[in-house]
Amino acid sequence: MQAALTDSLEALQPVLTPLLAAYQAIDVDVGQEALFRYIRRDLFGFNDYLLFIVTLALAHSVPYYSINIFHTLLGWAFPKQVEKYRWCEGKHASSKLVRECILFVTAYHILAPIAPIFLYEYCANWNPTMMTAPVPGIVTCILQIPLAYLVTDFLFYWGHRLLHWGPLYKAVHKKHHEFYVTVGWACEYAHPVEFIMGNVIPVIAGPILFRYHHFM
Repeated sequence: MQAALTDSLEALQPVLTPLLAAYQAIDVDVGQEALFRYIRRDLFGFNDYLLFIVTLALAHSVPYYSINIFHTLLGWAFPKQVEKYRWCEGKHASSKLVRECILFVTAYHILAPIAPIFLYEYCANWNPTMMTAPVPGIVTCILQIPLAYLVTDFLFYWGHRLLHWGPLYKAVHKKHHEFYVTVGWACEYAHPVEFIMGNVIPVIAGPILFRYHHFM
C-alpha cells in the first residue's frame, strides 16, 4: 500500500509542483510581519505573556461591544427602517432584561483575561514558535480564517445540541432562553458552564489545534 501511495504522489508531482510554486508566489508578506513585530517589540517589549493576554481579551471584547453598540444606535436612530430586517419583527425584549444582560455579560468580559492567564503556558508548550516564527503569507492567513470558523461552528453546533438535552437544559441552557426574541447583546448571555463550553472552547480550539501563529 505504501508503494502504491508513493507511486501516486510521484505521478501527481508534475501537477503539484507548479501549483505549489504558484501558491508560494502569491502567498506574500504585505506588511503583516512588520505589524506583528512592531506590536510585539515596541508596544509589549517582547513580553509575550502580556501580549497573549491583552490581545485575546481585545479580540473577545472589541467585536462584541462595537457590533452591538452600532446596531443598538442604528435601531434608535432608524427604528422603522431597521424593524423590518429583524427576525422577530414587532417583538422586543424588555429593557430591564437587556440591561441585566449587558451588565451580566460585561462581568464575563472583565473576568475573561483569567482564561489566557492559565492558557498561555499550555499554548506556549504546544506551539513554542507561535510568537517567534515568521508570520504566514497573506493567502495562508486568509485561508486559516474559514478553517478556524469551521472548527468553531462544528463544536458550537454539537455543544448547543448537548445543551438542549433535558438535564443540561434545565441546569445550564435555560438561562440563555430567558430571551425569546433575537437580541445581539444576548449572544453571550449564558450560564458560566455554557459560556465556556459554547463561547470559549469552540472559538479557541481551531487556532490551538492547528498551531496558528499568534498574529491570527
